[in-house]
Amino acid sequence: MRLINRHAITVKGKQPFIDWINSTKENPQDKDYSVDDVNQEPHIFLIPSYEDLEATRKYIKKSKPKIFEYMLNGWYTLETSWPKARNAKVFDQWFDVEYASMLNDLEEKVVLSHEEWD
Repeated sequence: MRLINRHAITVKGKQPFIDWINSTKENPQDKDYSVDDVNQEPHIFLIPSYEDLEATRKYIKKSKPKIFEYMLNGWYTLETSWPKARNAKVFDQWFDVEYASMLNDLEEKVVLSHEEWD
């Protein structure tokens, strides 16, 4: 096991995100999702490892619009259906973020990016 030089944030949807997901359904007969349904497998994002918490907070705040778009795109790729305001303030209304500073890799093999998986 080894400690890696990254921190992480876990992003979970709140009710406004769930409401948006349910409003974009192409088939009205499709099931409505709940907060629990959507957050069964939360998204985890690796971020740089900063020495001070304030630098970490700034990085996370700066990254919120990018993460917001990633989360929307995961459910519906038609950008015209996305909310126009995708800033940090709206992000905070739509998502919870949990921060972790200690990441340990239990695997001995080198981590591969998606492009290297073959």
